[in-house]
Amino acid sequence: METDQAPSGMAVPAFNNNREAGMWRVLLILGFAFVFSHSRLFGQYGPQVRITSGGMQSSGVAISETEVLTVGHAFTDGSHVRLEFVGVEHNVIVPGYVVVTDHDRDLGLIRHKLKNVAWLKRQRAKGKSLQIKGFHGLDEPMRVMRGEVIASGAAGSNGEPLLVVDCEAVPGLSGSGVIEGVDDEEFVVGIQSAGSKQTYCATFDQIEVFLSSNRHQSK
Repeated sequence: METDQAPSGMAVPAFNNNREAGMWRVLLILGFAFVFSHSRLFGQYGPQVRITSGGMQSSGVAISETEVLTVGHAFTDGSHVRLEFVGVEHNVIVPGYVVVTDHDRDLGLIRHKLKNVAWLKRQRAKGKSLQIKGFHGLDEPMRVMRGEVIASGAAGSNGEPLLVVDCEAVPGLSGSGVIEGVDDEEFVVGIQSAGSKQTYCATFDQIEVFLSSNRHQSK
């Protein structure tokens, strides 16, 4: 395809016929569709979040452009926290607002106003091999714990079953996303709550009930 020279010096396509121009428009539309549909994956800042409040550190995971899912036991409704996002070039710390907590399911929802944050979709765990991604300490890099799902019959304080992963529960990783999949096919299947030699986590079903009941709340 030949190009004409725009007045500004920028090269622009010179189409030989309407069919060629139509194909070019289709390619542009598909390109924009790909970018927008994958914007949740390729943000300037990653989905794993370090959360600090009152000198205590925990973790969380971005589930939308403005929302971080975490534990409930570390926060109170309406409190303000610091969120640290890991960036491509540098990390950034922004304020966050605890919208609501559910201490029976040990879940919390935090909102923020940072732009260009990658976030993860949610699904029920399909396999056994999982990863827990979060932060241990105020200055440590992100830690990844790996383990398999255990059929233990463990239940939370409200009697609902928990997701149990066969890996050590590291302090500071409370609130971390329990992840299934790799790279651009990662999904949140749970949230780390507590544990010792095994890690107890809120399940996908508990997360969905929590969000459907509380996500409408505003600051």
